[in-house]
Parts: sequence; C-alpha cells; structure tokens
Amino acid sequence: MLELKNVNIAYNGTPIVRDVSLTVGDAQIVGIVGESGSGKSTLIRSIIGLLGREGRITSGKIIFDGEALERKSEKELCQIRGSQIAMIFQQPESSFDPIETIGSQFCETLRFHQKMRKKEAWKKGTELLAALHFEEPERVMSSYPFELSGGMCQRAAIALGMACRPKLLLADEPTSALDVTVQAHTARTLLELRESSGTSILMVTHNMGVIAYMADLVGVMYRGRIVEWGTREDILLRGTHEYTKSLIRAIPRLGGSFQQQEPYRGISMENGERRMLSETHWIWTEK
Repeated sequence: MLELKNVNIAYNGTPIVRDVSLTVGDAQIVGIVGESGSGKSTLIRSIIGLLGREGRITSGKIIFDGEALERKSEKELCQIRGSQIAMIFQQPESSFDPIETIGSQFCETLRFHQKMRKKEAWKKGTELLAALHFEEPERVMSSYPFELSGGMCQRAAIALGMACRPKLLLADEPTSALDVTVQAHTARTLLELRESSGTSILMVTHNMGVIAYMADLVGVMYRGRIVEWGTREDILLRGTHEYTKSLIRAIPRLGGSFQQQEPYRGISMENGERRMLSETHWIWTEK
C-alpha cells in the first residue's frame, strides 16, 4: 500500500531524514521507534505534505496505491488527507479547532470528503464514538475540545481520523501525552480499528512497550536514519544494533534496581551500509 524509497528530507537545507526506505502492507501495523529528535515525526508528516515552508523532500519517492505523493499539488493532497490517509497528532487538543464542537468538526470532515448532509454526518460521528466505547457519544459531539480529558480527546481524534475509513492511518506518538491506563485503552482502540476496518497503521513512538504490544514490523531510527529493521520479534528478542540494545536496556523494569546506562556514542551516518541478518532483519553498519 505504501512504499518509501530512499527518502531524504531537509529543513532550511539541513538534512533531517536520511535515505529512508520502508513499506506498509494491507492491514499491517508498522512502528518507527527512536528518541526525541531522531526524525520520526518529520518522516510521517512528509507522507501527506505537512513539512511546513522550511521543510522539503530533497530526493526519494513516496508511493501510495501506485501514485507518487511527493509530486502531488497541495490541492490534490487535500483530497487524499482524511479520505485515504488520516493522521493522529501527538497533541490531540491542538489538532482540533478550539472554537468548534467535536461534532461540527466531524460534520465538516464528512461533508467535505463524502458530501453528506449535516444530520447524516452528525449521526455517523455519534456512531463512531459509540463504537470506540464512549459512554455518552452525544455529549462528546456537543462538547468543545477543552471540555474533554486528554484521553477522551485522543480517542475522539482517532474516531475523526477514521470517519472516512481511510486505507492508512498515520499516528504521531499517539500515547505519549496520556497516563498508563489511557495509553493501554488507546492502543487497544487502534488494534480494534485495524481488525474491524482493515486499516493499515504507520506509527512513530519512543515507547517500546507500545511497539511490543502493537507493531508487526519495526524500524529503529537514529539521527534521521533507520539503523535496524525487522519483525517485532527480530527487534525485541534479537536486536543487534547497539542503539537498539540501548533503547531496550532503558526500559524501566518493575522491582529492578536502577543501573546507570552508558550513553550511546553513535556511528557515522554517512559511510555505512545495510547488513542482512535474515530475510526480514537488517542493520546499518559502518563500512
């Protein structure tokens, strides 16, 4: 469904994402994990052209359903955003219009992409919220974003993203601003949506627990480059790259004693190559 081929992205001429290639298949969940500032959010924002004025794709291809997204105009991308590719942002409160109710934003989305009447769009929004286990979907539809908790806002954002049943959902740190209980609920919600609608999910996070729970395939990102790629088991049980190992060592363990970790010193991002470890598993190594 989605293929990135040797994508390079720069902000004001400074390279941020380096030579990234990956694929997302039908009904597949792909997770990109790495520390803050590694280029994860920039990578998924580039797919639907949300890099802002300073950012641009300097080379590479982004192919979605056989079409090159990097060549499309802003008008063409507007038709794709929401209908075929939806995005959940890290701070759901900031992705909603603060002076419009949740319901009015559902109506705007559905009327734009599916030409629904307002009454029909409102009903569908209410049904989506009910499907995501909101106890009072009508109240939520009539609420403003600031009247909802962070967890409710995130689940409402997921429902809004799924309103047009897109083929691909981009999730930018979907659980980072939530407490542990709500994180688990949000992760289950995303898995339910994958099962019920067949939507593929490309998710970026620094939470290895979310990756372990949800992802089919995992890419580990460091300084703008994917340094290890494999199945969830490849990465979590057989992680080979030193940066992957340092991420796994940093996961807190209940009842374990704290041990100071040596900071990862890094490798050259310029002079390296892929080394295949298996059919599904590779790492980036220095030449």
